[in-house]
Amino acid sequence: MKVLHVTPAYFPVIGGIETLVRDLVLQLRCNGIIADVLHISPANKKRSQEHLDESTVWRVPLFPNRLIGVAPGIRPILSSYDVIHVHDPHAMALSVNVIAQGKDKKKVLSTHGGYFHTHNFSLMKKIHWGLLAGPILKHYDDVLASSVGDRDTFKAKVPNVKLVQNGVNVSKFASVANRVAVPATRWIYWGRISQNKRIDLLVDTVKRMRDAGLDVRLTVAGQDFDGLLPSLRDKVSGYGLNEYIRILGKSPSDADLLKEIAAHSVFITASEHEGFGISIIEAMAAGLVVICRNMSPINTFVTDRENGRLIDFSGSATELASLKSLCSVSPDELSNMSERSRRAAVPYSWESAIKPFIQVYEDVLRG
Repeated sequence: MKVLHVTPAYFPVIGGIETLVRDLVLQLRCNGIIADVLHISPANKKRSQEHLDESTVWRVPLFPNRLIGVAPGIRPILSSYDVIHVHDPHAMALSVNVIAQGKDKKKVLSTHGGYFHTHNFSLMKKIHWGLLAGPILKHYDDVLASSVGDRDTFKAKVPNVKLVQNGVNVSKFASVANRVAVPATRWIYWGRISQNKRIDLLVDTVKRMRDAGLDVRLTVAGQDFDGLLPSLRDKVSGYGLNEYIRILGKSPSDADLLKEIAAHSVFITASEHEGFGISIIEAMAAGLVVICRNMSPINTFVTDRENGRLIDFSGSATELASLKSLCSVSPDELSNMSERSRRAAVPYSWESAIKPFIQVYEDVLRG
């Protein structure tokens, strides 16, 4: 069996889709399935082909943008694969190009949270969801919902929606050693730097904690997708926090990321929407305590006061007290929370998660 993954973003950038697709390709190959990648993006200025992780990766430009763009000449690439697995939360440009140039191919789509993570372009989204999403999605043999919320949303448009949750490379992050000497005031975020991730609220939270007398320090690692770095750095400087907040502004290598994780005890994210929340599971697998919003699906991973804190980033007195209590926990209690995080991440390992994907491909090929 040969499976081609079509994605709007890919390694070396780190983020949810990028990480999921790379890990999925590796796991499929470990299970004897040929899996390669077609990365279609406006960021690709020219066509290229490379080998990464024993797979072929094609990088193809998308003109003019990710919503209504055209990716010419991908038919020859699509033609040599049995199943085309499209990772297209927008169900727009990537889907249209694959449908138009791979009409006779078996196709499945992963939802990855859809496009409801922000209120930007809300009118356009309503029009697209009302008029175009259904006809586009019906061209897929199966639609794979990344979460229960996605399943409930997408089944209103197409009947062939299956809950196939993402896996996480738990073993890679579990290799991070226990950080006995690292206090709970050392925070880190990694992933996309984009509007919906609300990195600005992380900066505000650090400011409030330091004003309360706690030596909280934050590292932010990830690619800037929305041109937010200048404003974020201005905010940090305006608060006088340059010494306490590091914004790397790029995606670190795997080795560098694991080193950064080992120097921290808490993963924090103010993301307003998560289709699944891969980085949160990664953090838990590494034994980090997690601060995040009390929202689905991530509040099924994190239990308040067990392996993290569920807050709303409002800056309320209750929230401040909750975070202060976390920063003040004893080393023994921090170690216990760390172990609870590691245990909670185990069910999401790829050893179990890969099987439903393979089953979907086999079912689709059988018709």
